[in-house]
Amino acid sequence: MLDASALQQLSQLKKDIRANKDIAQGTVRGTQSRYGFVHLDDGRDAFLAPDKMDRVFPGDRVQVNVIDVSDGAGTKFEAEFEKLLESPLSYFVGQYVVRGQGHFVAPDVPGFSRWIFVPPKARKNAKAGDWVACRITQHPYRKEGKAQAQILDVFGAEQDAGIEARYMLAKFELQANANPALDAAVNALSASLPEKLNEPGRQDLTDLDFVTIDADTTRDMDDALHIESTSEGYLLRVAIAQPGALLGPQDPLTRHAQSLANTLYFPGTQQLMLPGPLSHDVFSLVQDQVRPVLVVSLQCDKDGKVTGSDFSLARMRSRAKLSYQQVAALLDGKPHTIAEGLASMVNVLGEWSRKANAQRSRDALIMEDRADYDFVLNEQQKIQQVVQLERTSAHQVVEEAMLATNVAAGQLFAEHKLPALYSSHAGPREDRLDTIAQMLAPYPELAALNVTELEGYVSLIRNLSAAGQEHLLSNLRRQLQPGKLSLSPAPHLGLGFRHYATITSPIRRFNDLYNQMVIAHWLGLGEAPSLDESELETLQDVIGRGRQAVRQAESWMLCQFLGSQIGSEFDGKISMVNSAGFGVRLSDNSAEGFVLVRTKTCKPDFDPIALTLTLPEQGVTYHLDKPVRVKLEAIESDSRRLTLSLVESGEA
Repeated sequence: MLDASALQQLSQLKKDIRANKDIAQGTVRGTQSRYGFVHLDDGRDAFLAPDKMDRVFPGDRVQVNVIDVSDGAGTKFEAEFEKLLESPLSYFVGQYVVRGQGHFVAPDVPGFSRWIFVPPKARKNAKAGDWVACRITQHPYRKEGKAQAQILDVFGAEQDAGIEARYMLAKFELQANANPALDAAVNALSASLPEKLNEPGRQDLTDLDFVTIDADTTRDMDDALHIESTSEGYLLRVAIAQPGALLGPQDPLTRHAQSLANTLYFPGTQQLMLPGPLSHDVFSLVQDQVRPVLVVSLQCDKDGKVTGSDFSLARMRSRAKLSYQQVAALLDGKPHTIAEGLASMVNVLGEWSRKANAQRSRDALIMEDRADYDFVLNEQQKIQQVVQLERTSAHQVVEEAMLATNVAAGQLFAEHKLPALYSSHAGPREDRLDTIAQMLAPYPELAALNVTELEGYVSLIRNLSAAGQEHLLSNLRRQLQPGKLSLSPAPHLGLGFRHYATITSPIRRFNDLYNQMVIAHWLGLGEAPSLDESELETLQDVIGRGRQAVRQAESWMLCQFLGSQIGSEFDGKISMVNSAGFGVRLSDNSAEGFVLVRTKTCKPDFDPIALTLTLPEQGVTYHLDKPVRVKLEAIESDSRRLTLSLVESGEA
């Protein structure tokens, strides 16, 4: 038995050993192979051999002993586990795999390269190939690398109709949970509509010829337009559906809408922010039905520029549900089906929108047009055909009216210091400012502009556009940060607006519904809503996950559609460039794939500033937006990526 002195010496020895260790904390990162790394908080990366990687999940927080194994080739580190600090992965989705007697799930998680075992009582009758949702029931750190999961839900097989949307909603945790209390609330709201239409302070505009302009299939109609010529120019009225007339900020349906953030439009299906009876009927500006609305009246001069705005609450009746095709036919001088009494007003809308667009190109910025596509589905809800949609004069009418309305709302909020949600865009990413400076170095006058301020950024874009520097413009757009919502006034550099706050889609977007409630309260009708920074961060996160869900569902369906076209050739444009090759967006269907250029025998020159890839021997340079013709070589089923090869490139 050790005496006190020996115990003290042993304790000191342990302390000395630990003091000599390089103890650090970090986050586990996986790779496509079995090994991984711990990205340490101090910036170093420590290697995890396959047997160690088997004991953790990507994303786990761990404490490790860092061992220096540097050689002549450079500094290298390996990690030995000290303890597991945190494991964020508890819920995930993936594909069910059966190998002999073993049942597993291949997780659809970035950096995850192994299967997780599912014991017999946790399988929920899932079949090989099914897409499933799971939860972790056994972490491998404490069980000698043996992870286990339980099946929570089975979405079905890839050939099942609608599997893509169901799966992506689960993957990004966006499902709308069934709630009987909401059904009761819907019925109560429908019954209260007549009373709200006649409440004091609401104008009667039912005698004006408002019209909605949407796609043929649209049922959640948020806005209607009316315009008249005046001695000063034009008076444009935008009537916006007013869910806030029936919903309070703390009502269950409002909280439900906040949790979903917006309506998600998947090919062939939707997840509505507000229940169908409300989105498609009670709140929607249905033809010939009286509805409560927020009206924004815009006074415009003869050049289409907004010179003043007025906000009011009213009741109105849409005279007609017009489609983009109907309106475009009229404005383009083609045969149309719009009633004569409305046609003259629609022509005035077209006249105003053309002037407003020209004015906006002088005062603000016109964003880059990107082709839109419609997926025509078959009976199995899979893509049968992809149709590129034409942007028409009718789309310009709606776009200019909505932009002008949202600018007016932003100005109202800023002027009166109202607690609204601004849509802001801060322009270039801070970590890309050096790159932009190098891009603009050959142009001293442009390089002197402050591109983080509205005036400087707008001036830069206008000068590059005027000079025909499309390649430089494309490069610049890759350096921008995404737009975001803000509780304080902030400019929208991407659009060139000092203040911008959306209010025109309250049936489809929560921030529009919120802003509408702010205006209604300012007008003296309705309770003031409130949102703190934490709630705003959650809302922004849900919006981002929703975009990813729709984008990945579309990508999945395009991979299915192109599965029978391997070996076919397509025209496209380069959408991204890196040192290994370039991404291409196919012109026929919007699918994106990658052309690998760098090989053992081909070493192209990559310019990270100009974003170009040059083959010196051939004298060919590849850059953003360059037309190319490519061949579809393969489709990676796991990552849903297209592998392309270059057939030929178009003009530079």
